[in-house]
Amino acid sequence: MKIEMRRFQSKKVHLTPLQREQLRKEFDDIRNQYESRNKGMYEMIYPILDEITLDPIEEDMKSYQAMQAYAQAEYCKKNNVKVPSTLE
Repeated sequence: MKIEMRRFQSKKVHLTPLQREQLRKEFDDIRNQYESRNKGMYEMIYPILDEITLDPIEEDMKSYQAMQAYAQAEYCKKNNVKVPSTLE
């Protein structure tokens, strides 16, 4: 019985961030190739991930997140509510 149970337990693979990024890129390439081959008469209208840069969007999101965190902290102080640990 124990031998059978061991067969069904999988070991978790710990990857470095670099390895994860490489696997993600490989998966994206495979997916994009598949979708290009199987699009038929349709035109792809979404950008391929490697071709876009998110830097301007990321900067806007960081400032928005900081502003939101500040507003939530102020609300908590004003209403005598405990500040969530994510904002401390």
